[in-house]
Amino acid sequence: MNPVFEKQYEVGFNEADYDGMLRPVSILDWFQNTASSQSYALGIPVTDLIARGLTWVVSRYRISIFKRSRWRDPVKVRTWRRPQLQDLSAPREFEIIAADGSVLVQATGYFNLIEIKTKKIISPIESIPNYPVLDKILYDYEAQLIGNVAEPDIVKIFDVRRSDLDMNKHVNNVNYVSWAIESVSDYVWENFWVSEIEVYFKKSAVYPDSVNVKTKKVSNDSKPEFLHCIKREGVDLAFVKTVWTKR
Repeated sequence: MNPVFEKQYEVGFNEADYDGMLRPVSILDWFQNTASSQSYALGIPVTDLIARGLTWVVSRYRISIFKRSRWRDPVKVRTWRRPQLQDLSAPREFEIIAADGSVLVQATGYFNLIEIKTKKIISPIESIPNYPVLDKILYDYEAQLIGNVAEPDIVKIFDVRRSDLDMNKHVNNVNYVSWAIESVSDYVWENFWVSEIEVYFKKSAVYPDSVNVKTKKVSNDSKPEFLHCIKREGVDLAFVKTVWTKR
């Protein structure tokens, strides 16, 4: 079995930002859809896992966006699972390729297979044997220590909507990144675009929670960098770092 799986996309109108370029949260949607499509093609869809009392959760992402796609651009998302790590996580590599073959996005996600009732992390090798893997890392990076934001520049509150929930009945991980991006100032939003995202997921939010996003700028104006802490009633849900590039 080929460990590398590819899926074709075209940037839809609903996936484009106000300037007609692909939104970063749409990239995360594509990653989820492509990974789940690979599992479905292998005969192990997430619905079967849920019926067994198991599910996948993502623990962290590191995403580098080199160039943005434009509305109606055809692209290809490529992904593969790497070998299981000692902490039982299953890393997965992603890249988005333009029609001319250039690399638009590279990313690494770390996924855990858990028991739904106990939240216990279990071994993917033992529970899903024979899943094809490729021991290839797209790019090495040093994980950043992202923690609480003690003195935020901005605090915003978001209410969880029913439409934010996924098949696990928890807030889908894309929403945490969306909240972080939404928390920056109008000036940053209008003059820059997100070129790097690093996110650590800690706990899950559910409906009808309210979450607050504490955001602090930690770099200069040439390439603004922000730390975001997402909380619910004092409980850390996610830590996010975003880096922005001039439009």
